[in-house]
This record gives sequence, structure tokens and C-alpha cells, in this order.
Amino acid sequence: MCRDFAIALPHELDDPKRWELVLDIARRLIDRFGFALQASHHRPTKDDPRYFYCHLLATTRKMEASGLTTKTRVLDGRINGKEEVEWIRAVIADRINAHLAQAGIGKSSEHRPLTERLKAMRGNGIYVQGQEGFEQLLSRYRQEGRLLSVPDGHTAEQAQREHQGPGMDTSADETSAAQTPIMLSPTGGLSSSRDDEALSANQEDRSGHQDTH
Repeated sequence: MCRDFAIALPHELDDPKRWELVLDIARRLIDRFGFALQASHHRPTKDDPRYFYCHLLATTRKMEASGLTTKTRVLDGRINGKEEVEWIRAVIADRINAHLAQAGIGKSSEHRPLTERLKAMRGNGIYVQGQEGFEQLLSRYRQEGRLLSVPDGHTAEQAQREHQGPGMDTSADETSAAQTPIMLSPTGGLSSSRDDEALSANQEDRSGHQDTH
């Protein structure tokens, strides 16, 4: 019996640096839980050549000078176990980010589960789900003056030029207007464009948040 920790590793690091990362994570787990641990670094075996990963196989008991002793039950409890799993995720993300930074790579790892990240995105107003959420987002954009009425036979680009006033260069805005900055639910299946409305480019949503998992 053993505990198996499977960890995805950043492909941006070379093999020696990835192995240093694996050992760093392993040492921190040993320091916290006191178990014996075997680390294995694996190359990609799937279609994605970036999928490097490791397996950390740990004993279910603490390893002391006298041998294996008490069970590491802190990882088994429904309450404490969940907290420890969150700690492990946070440590893994922290060490990945630290090793990427040491290698001069401007990238970061996020340890929160996807569901929690999506909830946070909803709270920030950058994620909508279903027709009701889409209407709420449109209503907010109307109140903030980000949506303009487009008369019949009138293009969105013309509406933007009129809103900005004469003599202004709108070439960059016309390009950005085609990309409505609304993040939709993967299950919503809705279009972010409307026949009677266009997004005001000079008040374009600057949030730029997206899910990168």
C-alpha cells in the first residue's frame, strides 16, 4: 500500500531542472508528513509532447530510525485530509512558480481547482452562464455605456465613429470591435453579438481575465 501523488511538470524546464523541481517538492512533503517516498520523472507518453509528469509514491506510515511507525492518517480524514490536500496543491504550485522564475520563465501555475477559479471569475463579473447570465452582463454593459444602439442599415463601425466624434482615427478600434470581450460559459453555447447593439471600443473591457488551465 502507498500514496501516489501524480504531478504535471512544466515543459518549459529542461530535464535537469524538472528533476530538481521533483526533488524539491518531494523534500517538502517528507518534511511535513514524515513518510518515505520514491520519486519517478516521466517523459510524455500521450499525444501532447509537453506532458511531462512525475509520480511520488509515499508510504502510508511515517519512516523513523526504527522503521515504519504510525499511520499518516492526517491525509485520510474528511476534514483534515481536505485541508492537507489543499496545502499540497499550494506547495506544488509555489515550487513550480519558484523554479520557473529561477529559470527566467514568465509563467505561473494555479493550484485552485477549475471550479473554484470559475466561481471567482463569476464574482469578478467576467464569466456568464446561460441566457440569464448573458442578459445580466449585457445589462451591466448598457449601464456603463459600453453598448451602443445600432439603427437598421447602420454598421457597428459607423456607430463607433459617431460615438467617438469626427476626426478620430478608428482603424484600431474597428479591428478590436470584432472581438467582443465577453467570456461565455463552456456549456452556455451563446453568441456574444447582437443585431441591435455594438460594443463601444473606447470603453472596451480591460479585464483580460481568462481561464488558462
